[in-house]
Amino acid sequence: MKYYTLGEVSQLSKISINSLRYHLKQVSALFKNIKRDRYNRFLFVESDVRTFQHIHELKTQGITYKEIIRKYIETEFLKHSPKSSQSVLSLSDDQEIILDSIDRIRTRIQEQTDMISSLEQKSVEESKKMGYLQKVNKILYERNQQFEKLLNTHQECIDSLEERVSILVDLQTKSILGEPCK
Repeated sequence: MKYYTLGEVSQLSKISINSLRYHLKQVSALFKNIKRDRYNRFLFVESDVRTFQHIHELKTQGITYKEIIRKYIETEFLKHSPKSSQSVLSLSDDQEIILDSIDRIRTRIQEQTDMISSLEQKSVEESKKMGYLQKVNKILYERNQQFEKLLNTHQECIDSLEERVSILVDLQTKSILGEPCK
């Protein structure tokens, strides 16, 4: 019996290695008797190559992996081993439960992904608001600096005027008291 590595299956089937790995991950239940070589690489037989081609063809038609597993169980297993149809049917029931669980998990993953997207959008909006607030804060800071300069300038004027008023009051007081002004 001839065995093929994943790379050889890819060449024979004209399917990329990444697609083969993904198919294998999604429908691993259909590949129960895969052997491995001493380097722990998958080893497939001719029927596995045909199975990969069939799976890939069904996927290109838009059929879900869940449907592919159902079709495969219904057609391949029942066609090749009518004696064990009862065990295949119970396997199908077990797989149905597993596939339903997978669907629920995928739904939850999608919900979580949607929530993350929503939070990212809110984060972007908050960042924009923060940017706007930072600009407003910068403008207020600049205006405050200008006000401080203006206040200091006016304070100097006020101090000068107070000094002049004080001198005038002194002069006026001395004049009223009859003291000579110097």
